[in-house]
Amino acid sequence: MSDATPPRSTGTPGRLLLWGGRVVGADGEPEPADILIEDGHIAAMDEEIEALESASVDCRRCLIVPALVDIHVHLREPGQTHKETVETGCRAAQAGGVGALVCMPNTDPLLARPDDVEFVLERAAQLGRGVHVMVAGSVLPCRGAAELSDLAALARAGCVALSDDGFSLQDRELAREALAGCAEVGLPFFAHCEDEALSASAGVLDTATGTEERLTTSCRAEVVAVERNIELADDTGARLHILHISVAESVDLLRQAKADGIRVTAEACPHHFTLTGEALLEQGSLAKMSPPLRRPRDVRAVTQGLLDGTIDIIASDHAPHTADEKARGLEAAPAGIVGLETMAALAYTALCERHDLGLDEFLRRLAGAPAALVGATVPSLEAGAPARLAVFRPGEWTIDEDWFLGKGRNTPFIGYPVTLRPWVTVLEHALFSATSVSPH
Repeated sequence: MSDATPPRSTGTPGRLLLWGGRVVGADGEPEPADILIEDGHIAAMDEEIEALESASVDCRRCLIVPALVDIHVHLREPGQTHKETVETGCRAAQAGGVGALVCMPNTDPLLARPDDVEFVLERAAQLGRGVHVMVAGSVLPCRGAAELSDLAALARAGCVALSDDGFSLQDRELAREALAGCAEVGLPFFAHCEDEALSASAGVLDTATGTEERLTTSCRAEVVAVERNIELADDTGARLHILHISVAESVDLLRQAKADGIRVTAEACPHHFTLTGEALLEQGSLAKMSPPLRRPRDVRAVTQGLLDGTIDIIASDHAPHTADEKARGLEAAPAGIVGLETMAALAYTALCERHDLGLDEFLRRLAGAPAALVGATVPSLEAGAPARLAVFRPGEWTIDEDWFLGKGRNTPFIGYPVTLRPWVTVLEHALFSATSVSPH
């Protein structure tokens, strides 16, 4: 087997030795170590371990880190299983080194009742391949409703957040009520910040080919909603989390809100600090997403926000669609791209390789900060702990269709060069090894 090719075996590890790798600790410094896993736990970790009766994985030139946490994932179940399911979405997560995720509520029906939440959690327990699935419940019982869901009931059902993702609250007073309700039940509000009147007037192609006025209108659709939600978070004391931040002025508002002591966090997705609206001209509907790809100065601002810690979290906004849906043309095709399998590789390439972000900060944005926001635990890489880890291989790679193990292939990143790729993911008793690929 070539040392440029990930191991191909998958299954349930009874006794497994990961050898020759470098374990990344809390300080971000990789240290040589072998890891012996027995019955789903780390039995030993040392520079050289001899375990003759173990299955083994060659991790030379690889980085071993805690399994990642992605707090913005669309699993599509119930109601949209032609796009993705809990099972296939968890397979995509494992393929990308993600061990825990939060699924968004814009399913059909919305995840707005305790029964809906319990359905997803039960499916994940049965079919999740060791991935820890959490739920963000819908603040509305249905799209366009004029009153809120029973937020307390959703909290009791196990939701880790409440959200308007996929439909964005437009009415200010209803939004105020939602944030106040989130504060009352002690859950963060995951806000999709979009003024729909402004975004509709701007048009799909305006981020790539529009006049300066139209470009500004498209960006203002986010900025206006970010400003409103920050004000409401200040008024209500709610924990506000801004989903998929993408505009330079939004980053400025976030930075000022944090300086003012307002309880606000934000996430950025790799496509918003990697691509500009010009990708629409090259890739068509594969580069159509919500919020849309922006101007070069927005890409620079989001990147800087991640580098200086203003933006706390990296998330994928994994949004699978079928090939037929994406083939409807730019105007009619749904917005969204898949991202679980490529999130870490794209982020590492953009931030660590190009801007020297340290591995400790990289992991804080992909594991520590998202876990803290939703009350999850970042896995510990020490003897006795459950074996929940991801192995990544630095090098020169090209993203291709072999990377994608969920249902969706809707991405503008096929053929994109990266300097990291997922190699092996171990989630206690579940082992995933990446399929065979070649570096370029």
